[in-house]
Amino acid sequence: MSIRLQTGTSASYTAELLATLGKIAPELRKSAQSEVMAAAAPAIAAVQALVPAATPMSGWARGKRSRWDSSAVRGGVRARRRRSGSDRNADIIPLLSIVQSNAAGVIFDVARTARPGKTPGRTRANAKFVDNLAQYGTTSRYMWPGVERALPAVEDALRDAVRNMETTINRSM
Repeated sequence: MSIRLQTGTSASYTAELLATLGKIAPELRKSAQSEVMAAAAPAIAAVQALVPAATPMSGWARGKRSRWDSSAVRGGVRARRRRSGSDRNADIIPLLSIVQSNAAGVIFDVARTARPGKTPGRTRANAKFVDNLAQYGTTSRYMWPGVERALPAVEDALRDAVRNMETTINRSM
């Protein structure tokens, strides 16, 4: 599960800033990337606050691979830096993504009966599972709502990081 955050800054401009910082001083680029990662802190905290403390369903208390452990689910919410490579839309470069790496956390967040436009294929167990999860809302149950809550603070911090990169580059020229 991954949620990408974008600012109003153009992709090519941000890419140029990072490339220029890398040429001028690689250690400054690392600090700029750290600043971008720190900008994700409000979103991570907001998402973690929405994770239920109690096991959402009794069967998850006994599971093996996807056992519910609230602290592990909260710990699975992380920020991930943009990796090099192309994206589907060349005009958008995601600076960071908020991801959930815990299996139970991903299942709880996005479980539903079927993908939109597909035949549900509901078995009784699947139907009961999704019906039990419905009390917590529809998909996405905590990732998107948490990120949307913190988005203004994250966007402000990302804009500040871009401004700091600009200032650093202008001082060195």
